[in-house]
Amino acid sequence: MSKIAPKQNLLTFISNFLNRIEEFILVFSIFAMAILSVAGVFFRKMGMSLSFIDELHQAFIIAITFFGLSYAARKSRHIRMTALYEWLPTQIKKIVMIFTALITAITLGYLSYASLVYVQSVQQSQVVTPGLRIPTYLFYIPVCVGLILATIEYTLSFLINLIHKPIHTSSLMKEQNQQEPNIEEVAL
Repeated sequence: MSKIAPKQNLLTFISNFLNRIEEFILVFSIFAMAILSVAGVFFRKMGMSLSFIDELHQAFIIAITFFGLSYAARKSRHIRMTALYEWLPTQIKKIVMIFTALITAITLGYLSYASLVYVQSVQQSQVVTPGLRIPTYLFYIPVCVGLILATIEYTLSFLINLIHKPIHTSSLMKEQNQQEPNIEEVAL
């Protein structure tokens, strides 16, 4: 039992640390978008258009989307198809959860790699945004980081499900209902 505790503490620490970073980025991005939106409306009413606001909105939407991917997975708030899963015995659920986390981590790992290759190709093209004159590849870095964080989250979920007996839907969340459903109690 003592051999498992340090692994759990390390995995929990990593997950909590990444969670804090994601929360900060998401809150900052949403707050910045709100301020930019109000500023854009205000300046348009005054007859001035700030073209760079649209570029910043695009960057924040990308950041919110891909950091939100990892955050939703960590909080177990992503879309899950559980119609058949809920009817499985607990032991089979555990195997399915381990397999799902592993396949998802591998898929996201591949997407992380592909996004890094894409960002490198955009960087080599030396394209800049029209308003701010910022290299375009900087806007796509959150795609790479968000996918990498999601890969880490599903890897942590895979490892935690291997280490611990209860089923975890993410690195921070245990499955709510750990008992098998009673068919007589379920209304079809």
